[in-house]
Amino acid sequence: MKQFIKRHFILLVVTGIFLALTPQMFTYADAQRGYNAIGGEMFFPLIPFMLWLMWGMVKDTFKEFKQILTESEENEND
Repeated sequence: MKQFIKRHFILLVVTGIFLALTPQMFTYADAQRGYNAIGGEMFFPLIPFMLWLMWGMVKDTFKEFKQILTESEENEND
């Protein structure tokens, strides 16, 4: 568990900040609209999670691309 917290510390902090700001986002959105409703601000706490998932996908894509390049270079040398 400690290793998970160390590895994902920034994500946990940013998620905490976004969760703390969510009620203010609802208040701001209601003031902006002039009436009480739920809109896109309900997805505000999910932004760090979505960014984390996209970052992981990009890292995996680059790993796979590097592996493909390495394999193709090895095949050319044979």
